[in-house]
Amino acid sequence: MNTPEDEPSTSDLLNFYSEQAAKAKGLKAELVQVDAILEGLAEILLERIPEGLSSMAHVTPTGTKLTVKRKVSERFQPAAGKSPEFWDWVQSTGQWSMVTRTVLQTGVTAYLAEHGTLPPAIEKVSKETAGITVTIGAPRA
Repeated sequence: MNTPEDEPSTSDLLNFYSEQAAKAKGLKAELVQVDAILEGLAEILLERIPEGLSSMAHVTPTGTKLTVKRKVSERFQPAAGKSPEFWDWVQSTGQWSMVTRTVLQTGVTAYLAEHGTLPPAIEKVSKETAGITVTIGAPRA
């Protein structure tokens, strides 16, 4: 049974909390660096997916399986130098469903579906990224 003497003091708890918070801060900084490395590697691997294929797979000697897939995300934005024209159009037509602080993707998509064309001064921008799945295998005997 725990007795009050067995319980750590408030000072001990605060000191331990402070140590753990410092450790977490260090790990977060390290994670930012690791994420940057992984992002750079993903860009390189994306370029190495063979032409005509949408993905590639690899199994490491330890049984870890990696799958690299091409992913294309699209978004809408004012064409270069056309932002004033777009905002004038939004104001004059009352198409506020197109914007939040920036171009609202769902509003432009709905407009495109209804009218078959993009609103004035808007362009569609596609970005290809690599989606990498890592499956860590069981240790081999």
